[in-house]
Amino acid sequence: MKYSKVSLSHFFFGFLGLVIIAYILYNSIAEMVINDSIDHAEITIEQSADYLELYVDKLKTVTNDLANNPIIVDYFSNRSDLSNQKNEEIISQLINTSIKSDPSLLSIVLISKDAKVISNETSLDMKISEDMMKEEWYQKAIHNKMPILTSARMQSFNMDKDNWVISISQEIVDSENNNLGVVVLDIPYTNIEAYLTRISDISNDSLTFIINSHNDLVYHPDISMFENKSEISKLVKIMEKGNFYQEADNILYTTYNIDNTDWTMVSVSELSMLNLVRNQISKTILIGFGILFIGIVITGVLLRNLTKSIVDKEQKIKKYELNSLYSQINPHFLYNTLDTIVWMAEFNESSEVVETSKSLASFFRLSLNNGEMITSLENELNHVKQYLIIQKKRYQAKLNYKIDSDLKLNDFEIPKLILQPIVENSIYHGIKELDRNGNIYIKVRQEKNDIIIVIEDDGVGFDASKINTSSNKLGGIGLKNVDDRIKLYYGKKYGLTIDSEINKGTCVTIRLNKKIINS
Repeated sequence: MKYSKVSLSHFFFGFLGLVIIAYILYNSIAEMVINDSIDHAEITIEQSADYLELYVDKLKTVTNDLANNPIIVDYFSNRSDLSNQKNEEIISQLINTSIKSDPSLLSIVLISKDAKVISNETSLDMKISEDMMKEEWYQKAIHNKMPILTSARMQSFNMDKDNWVISISQEIVDSENNNLGVVVLDIPYTNIEAYLTRISDISNDSLTFIINSHNDLVYHPDISMFENKSEISKLVKIMEKGNFYQEADNILYTTYNIDNTDWTMVSVSELSMLNLVRNQISKTILIGFGILFIGIVITGVLLRNLTKSIVDKEQKIKKYELNSLYSQINPHFLYNTLDTIVWMAEFNESSEVVETSKSLASFFRLSLNNGEMITSLENELNHVKQYLIIQKKRYQAKLNYKIDSDLKLNDFEIPKLILQPIVENSIYHGIKELDRNGNIYIKVRQEKNDIIIVIEDDGVGFDASKINTSSNKLGGIGLKNVDDRIKLYYGKKYGLTIDSEINKGTCVTIRLNKKIINS
């Protein structure tokens, strides 16, 4: 009897301990799964948003180039000039060249305020009158700077998504800022749909939708939602809440504002892994209830396996984060470099073409680094030097630079692609905005066991109190991503320090250890 009481006591306390351990284990794993899911959702939605940002920015560049083209401005300014016939042919060639350079473009329409139309399309279903300023859609095209979803041309909206287009427009003005006309550029809605559908296919338990600043639905995988005002209102409320986890339905909501647009992307993800964890732990408790001692052994084995699985998962997440960071090289740089090479070739500057092409080849060879994520300080400095050589070709005297480094530090290993994003940021957000020449100064020094790299520019600067490298992205793969990567390799005490003053410039200091801690 005494033995039975002792056994029963052991069984009771053993089972109670098993339940407590299972409860703690479940909550710990649940928190980890939620945090990992949040990180994954944020990375996925940011990558999708970055694609759309770059795509829209490219389209805006096309409209801006056309709207400010001297031939087009002259053509719309001089209606009676006999040379306009020749200009019209040149403009048509410009439109056709733009269309051919980007197969995703559906149409480009140039229309003057007195209804003169030039387009790649032979027939246009647009409301046109002798005074276009009286047409509502024309007024909207002048004042709206954001991409909008509409039915093909100016027809009433219908549910045939094959006729939907995303339109981007820009006003054409003369030297006195008087309206001459507008440029309207259309891409098929199905282009955006195809890309976002691929993202949803990769993340099986999630869907994505987009809403603009007027609370209009821009994209949803279920097109019936476009006709359902009550459902759209629900989606707007979800968007307004921002990032949150709805425990009752086991659903994670992640939002992201897409630059260069008034669009907000929302990702809805079901955390199905939590249900798997809950079921697995319930089975473990039942096994422990039936045969306590065997259950304790099994629980120990499961605990070790789960711990190993969690460690493996964290390592995979880190590797995924690093790979995703390296994959976000700005295609605008390649586009602009090739454009510069073409420009030099047209002026028969063969030596400049050769030099720039060699720098571009070296830049990408050093970027790839044979697939390795670690490179030498010498290679990293050479990589950013090639980038500066290329940008110098583009900006000429406006951009000057100097690199100062101790040759004794050349062989130290560091993460690759940590300098070019910062230099890119200095050019595009500092020096490009100047009305004078700008300078970039890169200096490398050693402090005990640390390597200090300083990137300083005398650009327009900004209010440093309003920036935080953990939450801001300033072009390219971003200061945040560089800071994240450094912390993954060296720990939280390392990374970026930013000091900036308006109209004086910006100084970014990178602190690294001479030895990589995590690899």
